[in-house]
Order: sequence, then structure tokens, then C-alpha cells
Amino acid sequence: VANSGFSNGVDKVFDNDIQFNKFMEAVKYTEYVSKIIIMELYSKDTMFAEEYKRISLLIDETNDKQYIIVDFDCLNWYKCVNKYYNKNTYKDIINWIIYKDNENWRIRTINYESKKLKDEKYLRDNVNNKDEILFVHKANFIASASTLETIVEIAELSSD
Repeated sequence: VANSGFSNGVDKVFDNDIQFNKFMEAVKYTEYVSKIIIMELYSKDTMFAEEYKRISLLIDETNDKQYIIVDFDCLNWYKCVNKYYNKNTYKDIINWIIYKDNENWRIRTINYESKKLKDEKYLRDNVNNKDEILFVHKANFIASASTLETIVEIAELSSD
């Protein structure tokens, strides 16, 4: 069989030392990225555990109120509330969560089975400072106000 010279060309293009070094670079890069991913997952898990602990305490302290006030940043409030009620099936489910966005206070239903807020007209007619109501969704599942006092008043009025 005549030598076509193909293997000589392949050996020049695929130098074993160069390929090994490139492979080792890839291994080091993979290790670096894996550490970042693991740290990110650990950080998220740690953050969720702390948020869950705080949300659970808020729910435990609600007594007969139908809402909780979350006065801290909580990215996972929905997941925390669901986990809480999966573990504590005997507890009465709260209807609303009150939290602060960048500037204003919001109230929203926990889930589709939650009691809805009163409609906007009713709320504006019955709160002390109707000008503080910024928004009430037509489906009555979320509202916002400029003060915590007005949002709590919306919750109390909607509890009736």
C-alpha cells in the first residue's frame, strides 16, 4: 500500500503536546467554572434557607390576620410560603403578602385560591388616604400604595 502522506499531515496538524496542553487548559477552565456554579448554588441555597426561616416566623406570628408584612428583601417569598404550607398543612393559609418594591408598598394574593382584594372603588371610598392608593388590578389580586399604612388598611378592608 502506497503512503499517501495523509498520516504525516495529520501528525503535523494534531501535535500531541499541543493537544494535551489544550486539553489541560480546558480541564482547568472546567474546574474554574464548576467552582463558580457550586458557589452560586450554595449561595442561593443559603439565601433561601434564611428567607424561609424569616417567612416561616412571620406566618407563625400572624395569629388571625390574613396577611404577612415582609419588610426585608425576599426574592423567594412564593417558594418560601409554598414550602411552609407543604410542611404545615394544619395551618390556615394567609391570603396576602405585603412587601415593598423600590419605592412603594404592594399587596398581592398568595395564590389563585386566595381571597381577592376589594375592588378599587370600594377601597378608595373607604381608606383614610385614598390618594395614597396607586394601583388596584381589575382582577383584585394585587394593589400598590405609597405607604405601608394604606396597604395594611387595604388588607384589613379586604378581610371583611
